[in-house]
Amino acid sequence: MSTASDHERDEEEIIQNHLELTEPLLPKSDADDDNLEEEVEDNLPCASRMLFFQSIYFLSGLSASTWGRFGIVYYDQVKHLSSEEIGVLQGLLRLVGFVTLPFWGYIADIIRSRKAVYLFCNSLSMLSLLSLSKAQTFPSILGCVISMASFKSSGVLDAHVLDFLGEKHRSLYGKIRLMTAISWGLGAVVMGWITDEYGFEWNFLLFAIMMSTVLLVTAFGLPARSKKEQAQ
Repeated sequence: MSTASDHERDEEEIIQNHLELTEPLLPKSDADDDNLEEEVEDNLPCASRMLFFQSIYFLSGLSASTWGRFGIVYYDQVKHLSSEEIGVLQGLLRLVGFVTLPFWGYIADIIRSRKAVYLFCNSLSMLSLLSLSKAQTFPSILGCVISMASFKSSGVLDAHVLDFLGEKHRSLYGKIRLMTAISWGLGAVVMGWITDEYGFEWNFLLFAIMMSTVLLVTAFGLPARSKKEQAQ
């Protein structure tokens, strides 16, 4: 025999089923659309921005390949430095870079703009390398090398990319960073042939062209601050 409480439960079930059937038919508000877009952004990085970062890394590796493997040869065959002097240059290049790399990361955190630090450092580093072609004495060459190492800031770009990817998609960082290895390998082969055929002047020229392209793409394509920097 049914009771009043049983009738009440039946009525509640009927009402609940009716709401579930009619809920998809209710119009969505603008707030719902905004939440949906945020959810998509949180779960899937923008493909165009992924391609943008891959392009920057590719061009950066390509510009670095014009000099990275040929520095010692240049010091020896063009500048006619001794083995000891070349060893000093190579050692200081790594030692100074080891110190200044975290320093520029610290500066970027203070001013909350990794883009500004990246552009500043790479502009001065590019000028330092280009001035090496005009240096004639070992002290002037040493000054150019120290200046190049002092403005090394590749880690700043890495941090910006990791901000973009977020905690959920940090595994995609390898796919972006891979472009540097690919362009470095291709560039080294091509630049080896160019250097043999046309001399080191072309190394400096191609470096200036490609590094300038990197700076322009970064300046006009990268937001002034990442979302994490804006939130700080």
